[in-house]
Amino acid sequence: MAISTPKSGDIVSFQLVQNGLLGDERSQVKVAAADMDYQAAKLIDPQLNVKHTTLFPYFKDAVGGIDNPNQYKYVAFQLANGQVEVIGIPWIKESTYRIVEGRIADLQVTNFREEFRGPMQTFLANLGATYTLTVRDI
Repeated sequence: MAISTPKSGDIVSFQLVQNGLLGDERSQVKVAAADMDYQAAKLIDPQLNVKHTTLFPYFKDAVGGIDNPNQYKYVAFQLANGQVEVIGIPWIKESTYRIVEGRIADLQVTNFREEFRGPMQTFLANLGATYTLTVRDI
């Protein structure tokens, strides 16, 4: 598969080769461990063979018809609920895979007072956040 090699810490979104069989889109999940072999992946998820068998008909052409889950790499993803899910690289639908380069969060403070400015700036700076503070009257 020609997806860019995931790195631990990356935030990614993707779908599996067939939605609905093992859930739908994985949106903004964190790569917990990348480039795992079958043995390491199976320690985290003992159900890898079942998942492989379920999805194999949908990715068999991508692996030359070789029906052997030991032949490809796996990635562990941390989901929003904190659970870890192991996914085989060939299980990922290539056209849906993307690395999230950044995120923007909008915060609206409806009772903003000028004395909030300093503590808010200090807080955001301590987090290492890049931010723009715009204040307007309503």
